Amino acid sequence: MDLAALFSSECSPVENLVAIRAHTLDIFPYAIAALASFAFLELAGRLVERRDGTRRLWWLVGGAIVMGGGIWSAHFVTMSSHMEPVTGTYDPIAAGIAAIPAMLATGLALRVLVHPAAMIPRALVAGTVMGLGIGATYYGAVAALRPGVLIRYDLLLLCASFVAPVALTIAAFLVRFRPNHSGSQRATAIQHFASPLLLAVAIGGVHLFLMNAMCITDGDLHAPPGIPSGAFATIVIGVAIFALTAGIGTLVFEHLQQSAASFRVLFEKNPDAMWVHHRDTLRIFEANEAARNAYGYTTAEFRKLTIFDLLPAEDRPRLKQFVTTIVDDDGVAHDRGVWRHVMKDGSITENKITSASIGFRRQRARLVVAKDITRQRRAEVQLAQAEASLRQSQKLEALGKLTGGIAHDFNNILAIIMAKLEVLADELSPDSPHQRKITTAITAAERGADVVSRLMMVARQRPLEPTEMAIDVLLHDLARLLSSVVPSHIRFRLDVDEGLPRCRLDRSGFETAILNLAVNARDAMPEGGELHVAASRRVLTPADVEPRPHLRAGAWIEIAVRDTGAGMTPDVQAHIFEPFFTTKDEGQGTGLGLAMVYGFVHQSGGFMSVDSAVGRGTTFLLYLPVIETALRN
Repeated sequence: MDLAALFSSECSPVENLVAIRAHTLDIFPYAIAALASFAFLELAGRLVERRDGTRRLWWLVGGAIVMGGGIWSAHFVTMSSHMEPVTGTYDPIAAGIAAIPAMLATGLALRVLVHPAAMIPRALVAGTVMGLGIGATYYGAVAALRPGVLIRYDLLLLCASFVAPVALTIAAFLVRFRPNHSGSQRATAIQHFASPLLLAVAIGGVHLFLMNAMCITDGDLHAPPGIPSGAFATIVIGVAIFALTAGIGTLVFEHLQQSAASFRVLFEKNPDAMWVHHRDTLRIFEANEAARNAYGYTTAEFRKLTIFDLLPAEDRPRLKQFVTTIVDDDGVAHDRGVWRHVMKDGSITENKITSASIGFRRQRARLVVAKDITRQRRAEVQLAQAEASLRQSQKLEALGKLTGGIAHDFNNILAIIMAKLEVLADELSPDSPHQRKITTAITAAERGADVVSRLMMVARQRPLEPTEMAIDVLLHDLARLLSSVVPSHIRFRLDVDEGLPRCRLDRSGFETAILNLAVNARDAMPEGGELHVAASRRVLTPADVEPRPHLRAGAWIEIAVRDTGAGMTPDVQAHIFEPFFTTKDEGQGTGLGLAMVYGFVHQSGGFMSVDSAVGRGTTFLLYLPVIETALRN
């Protein structure tokens, strides 16, 4: 465009400005109308969704000002660009009054839209009211003009200038507020962008009917005193910018408020512990409900803490080094690994930490999510222990079957040998020199049979002869035998609770098992110590069993055999129940003692465990089932 051609020495500066606007302001009415329509429909959408009495009045007033100001501004900008060559001035009072129909119609339309009635009747009434307001504002704007000429109107086109905005406004409301049953994003986008365009055409397109309906007669083309049209156009544009800025600013403010409210809800109701702390001082600003419940602190107490206060003392140097090297200004969540945290009651949990940098109360902050994985870690440990226990049981089962098979065959061989020796002894005279040799052979065979018997017990193939017995009486009877097994430099102590329930056990197997454990304890304390045998009633609940999968829920008699010896390494503990495994010197043990104890306990319906550490001694725990009648009593 040649701007020089638009200026002329015959024109005043104001007329130059009007001439420029006559070419450049053609798109302004539609731009103003489109922006005002978008802001208005978004405000209307929020009013329809909310329908709360507290803030509805403010939204109605805001919507009326935004849309009414947009309609008023669009009309006067249109007139400024299309009334050439008619020059004139504007009556400021009449121009201000021209905004009243637009604002009243807009406010009333909003009030109708939020009414809980069917959508089509609401759209018809609201669109009619607002369309009439648009037309009335146009003619009010023309009335504010002082062109110095006589303006007449074509009746048919005048009516069309009211009907057209009514129809377009109704269509815009129906498009925007019809239910979106499909829920598709495309349909939602059409609703949000097509409806403002329809409303913008309703506002900006009325001037087409208006200009064609106006008939200007000859008269004085010089305007009477008033605000020059060029200056008034500048004022109108300023008002339009203010109205649109206020509307869009209101939407932005509402969006920020909704975002803050959504963040507050998501933050407060998140099932994982969350807090926000300062990125530099590390002081905690806020903590959500899950964090307060998990850590035991109130909101006020949290605000007095730094993240260092949540860690055990031994982990704080690691955190100090970590926070000095961390760089995360990208606002993206980062995995920070697993950290131990100390609760208010002193308990310690393991937490997987995720954090991201955010702005909080205009300060540099970091949002932290702490997911408690203590139970998960415990479950992983329990699973590993259960798998190890299963493998050990399967291994012992396989060894037991192998041992049982060997023992069975060996027992048959010994039976034949002993039978032949007895026949041979009967055939020889009592004073035969061979009788002594035969007796020695029979004694050796009997020892072999005893070994076979123990092997059968390891393999759980030796039939037991369980009888109902009182463990407390049985242990007191064993006390003298146990005292004789233990040398003088080892102190023996027996603690048995009174009134223990009765059990059904093989007495010989029980005595042999306790004796084996006592002998092992004695051998583990060559320099002296204490052997402690205790018996008590234990009821294990599912909660007791959960962290220790080797236990079983139920009512038991717990027999503990403790020594203060050298203890065992984890590697040794993994093999102690295997047949023929021993840590004793060659010739000092068969490796069948603990295997036999294990077999006896399991064959009796119980289970056992061991707790040992190098330098801390060893404790064997035998759990034997009580008789149900005794339990009921």
